[in-house]
Amino acid sequence: KARIRIERLGGETITAIADETGLWSVEVPLDRGKNELSITALDDGTGTASAETLTRVLIVPLPTGGGPKLELLGPTEGARIENAPVRIEASSEPGQVLSVTATPATGSPVVTQFTADSSGGIASDLLLPAGEWRITLAAAGLGGATSTVERSVSVNYSGVVVTVEATGSGSWVRAWSDGVVDPTTGSTGLTLVKGGRFTIKATRLVELRFGSPASLTLSLNGRILDRLGEVGVTGAWAFAPNGSVTPSNRK
Repeated sequence: KARIRIERLGGETITAIADETGLWSVEVPLDRGKNELSITALDDGTGTASAETLTRVLIVPLPTGGGPKLELLGPTEGARIENAPVRIEASSEPGQVLSVTATPATGSPVVTQFTADSSGGIASDLLLPAGEWRITLAAAGLGGATSTVERSVSVNYSGVVVTVEATGSGSWVRAWSDGVVDPTTGSTGLTLVKGGRFTIKATRLVELRFGSPASLTLSLNGRILDRLGEVGVTGAWAFAPNGSVTPSNRK
């Protein structure tokens, strides 16, 4: 009788015994993807190996299932958003990164990413200017399969809506709405630390004074603005419904 030695590259060695006719069979565990087997016959009495080694390559297909879990809870299809960012609420896998693309009827798309929390939940604001938008969320899996969901929304602004977010080191901020101190900041102002955010609304004019304007990200009616001022240098600006941003003399 002969012993058959099967060696799997990067894996274990398995032995089988051939019967009197030379036939043998054995089950070999395989990994997904490529598996390379080297098969050698050994004399059961002397242990001498055959002069010839047979090599076989077996391919186990990777799973072809769908992409990661992805459920868009909001906004609803055809939602009309007034004077506010689009609230994205979704459910996916914990830690899953979602690619978000908002495509307008005309113009350039807005592209960003959101990351699911430890429970797989996502609740984030998407800033979009006025117009008709098609929002696409995509979640890519390790095997390359992708899940996507889409919604169409309409965004409209009336008056002035300014969103202030501390994306850098933060800043002190004071706000006026239509010439009156806004209660959000009060007369003494407030200090935004990194990650802090607030929104000021007015009919005619929003005015803001900053301790370090370049440490903040601002949007006017859904449009993210270029950086204002310099880090650590105080300054004040006025924001109008037509999208203009001009220096202000507020102190």
